[in-house]
This record gives sequence, C-alpha cells and structure tokens, in this order.
Amino acid sequence: MNGTTILPYSPTSNPVLIIPIIIAVLVYFLLRMYLTWRETKATRAHIKKSLPNKTNAQKKEMDDIVKLFGFNPDQEQFFRTLCVECKISNPVQFVHDPKAVEAAFGKKLQLLDNLNPPKPDTEKMKTTLFMVREMIDHRIQSGKNWTSTRAIHKQQIFTLIAPTGEHYSSSVLENTDDGIVAVLPRDISGNELRLPTSAKIEIFFTAGMNKQAYRFRSRVIRYVADDSSTRLLLAHSKQLEALPVRKHERKSTDIACTFSSVQVANVVNGKQTMHKFFPEKKAYNGKILEISVGGCSIETDAPLAMNAYLQIQCGLEPDSDDTMIGKVIRLGENMPGGLQTMNIQFVQLPRITMNRIFRYIYT
Repeated sequence: MNGTTILPYSPTSNPVLIIPIIIAVLVYFLLRMYLTWRETKATRAHIKKSLPNKTNAQKKEMDDIVKLFGFNPDQEQFFRTLCVECKISNPVQFVHDPKAVEAAFGKKLQLLDNLNPPKPDTEKMKTTLFMVREMIDHRIQSGKNWTSTRAIHKQQIFTLIAPTGEHYSSSVLENTDDGIVAVLPRDISGNELRLPTSAKIEIFFTAGMNKQAYRFRSRVIRYVADDSSTRLLLAHSKQLEALPVRKHERKSTDIACTFSSVQVANVVNGKQTMHKFFPEKKAYNGKILEISVGGCSIETDAPLAMNAYLQIQCGLEPDSDDTMIGKVIRLGENMPGGLQTMNIQFVQLPRITMNRIFRYIYT
C-alpha cells in the first residue's frame, strides 16, 4: 500500500529477563512486610511484659468487694455495670470515697429517672441502686465486728424477715454445726409461721455491750419436732454484716400525713398463711418526724395503742400519693397540747414508695 512495508513487532527487552526481576521485587516487598510485622509483634510483647497485669488484679479486687459487702447476684451485676459505666478502675478506693460514691450513684439514678418510656424493671433497678448504696455506707461506717453466724449465742433475740417482707420475732435455742436452732416464730394471730423448706430469709439482731447491729441472709433447712415443740433450723452464713445501730438510714422531716387503724385477716393458701390488711374509714391527722425504709415516727394527738396496725397516707414527693402499712412498736411520752409520738415499723411497703423514701434520704 503506497509502497509502505509493515514489519512484525519485535520487543526491545527479552521477556525471559523481565519475569525474574518482577519476582525479585515481590519477594523483597513481602520480606520487608514480614520483618516489619515481626518487629511490631516483638515490641508489643515487650511492652505487655513490662506492664503489670492489671486485668487479673482488677478482677480479684472486684471479687473481693462482692464478697466483702455480700452482694446478691442482682446487686453484684449492678455494681459491676456501674464500675464499667463510670470507668471505675479501682473499686476498693471507690467505695471508700464518699464523694465518688455520691457522684456515681447520683448519675446512675438520674439516668434511670430520665428513661422515657420507663422500662418494666426500672423501679426494681432503682431499689437495687439504693440497697447497694446503703450496704456500702453501712459497711464503711461499721468497720469490722463479728464475721460468722457461729459466734451467735444462745437466747439471742432476732428479727426474721420472710420472703413476703413481713417481720417476725424469734430467738436462738442452740447454735450447732448443722445450723441455728431457733424458736418457731408466730404471726400476729399467734399462729406458728410455716415457711417452705429452702425459703430465703433475712435475719437482723443486735449484740455486744455497744448494741452493734448485724444482718445476714439465711434459708430454712428444716423443721425439728419432738413431743413438746417444733423448732426451726436455719442455715449458717459466712457473710455476717455489721450495721449501724439502726438498720436503715433515717432522716428528720415534717411531712403531713393521715393514718387509720387496720384490721388484719389471715388467708390460708396451701401451707402458707397470707395477711390481708383492711383499713378503717376513720382517719386521724399526724406529722412524720423521721422516716427510713424500715419505719417512721409520727407525732399526733390521737395515738393508737401499742402493737396496733395502721395505714399511713402521705405525699413523699409533690405529686405522689404514698401508702404504707405499719405497726406501732413504741409510744413516746405525752407532750404539751396532748401530742404523742408513735414509732412505727413498716410491715408492707410498695417498691415505688420504698424508692421514694430512699431518694428522700440520699438526695
């Protein structure tokens, strides 16, 4: 075509030489990458080896805290979660720092209050929060005292709190290796209290010259009977917690309230006896002078008799309507104007009301 000759393509470089060069370059880069990886790995290993193993130490410290305070599974889970959320790396230092405890628990309570809508277990979580807070406060205040239920003496009077939350009085007959043999408690009608075997209970008592208060968790092992009586065998516990003389933190107040006398009926459900409370219509005026989740004191000019049951109605918060069932356990001296103080022990308390009392005390 037009006298032009097309010659065949002939490469200037020999392909046989190019391939080895490419392979050599790839090997070089791969070798560099491998050496860099080895160097980085060795450096990290050296740093890790030179630093103390905090993970195991922190785990042991947390386990020690759980054992020291005797947290139940829900309380333990709450405390561990709180430490993670608040970035608490040293829980021992934390529980001994009142300001840190106040800040962490206050922040958690605010988060629970701001849940919108609230979760079904929000009130339960608030109760756990307040109970853990109270356990920390009590343990730090009380220091070391008795540590085992095997130290409890014969004839020691104690209060047994049933799974329903009701309080019963009893005393120790014998402290054995198998458990604590106790007088079988009786309810408000004088009937023997028959809790199911393995029922979980709480025990409170005071002992010693300084009337130190203690509590521990136990369970019903079995009933021991002979021709003359039936006794209760309770499990020992290694987690005997020393408390302030009062079981619960108490706060002075001046909350107006009304109260009415309550009739108590026993309802038998299988082997268990349940108590139903029926308040009378007539109500009396009073003023709450002190309050805790365990009870309160009411000043009034119409006091009820000792051991009388009553329903108390008040507003612990501006828009709340709170109702508590209690028992008169002590009457104060007569004061000018015909006033008298009733010391009340709560026997039935809704969870939301309990949380409001805790909030009133701690915030």
